[in-house]
Amino acid sequence: MSTFEQVQKIIGEALSLGDRAERLTPESRLFGDIPEFDSMAVLTVVTSLEDHFDIVFEDEDISEENFADMSGLVALVESKRQAA
Repeated sequence: MSTFEQVQKIIGEALSLGDRAERLTPESRLFGDIPEFDSMAVLTVVTSLEDHFDIVFEDEDISEENFADMSGLVALVESKRQAA
């Protein structure tokens, strides 16, 4: 399973998106395309990603740029995995 598919699944589970998670694409905007994605959801998603991938997000990683869309979030996860 690709990193994108894993992140897609984690977001779907963390936000209880059901079938809507499967429609997420790399271009899907997190803030805007997913009504459930708000500041509280960020914490849930971050915790889930950290647990699943055994990575740690620093405060500076939690930025509008990194969480703007799926591709940015996947790139962040991949960079954290390579650094680990």
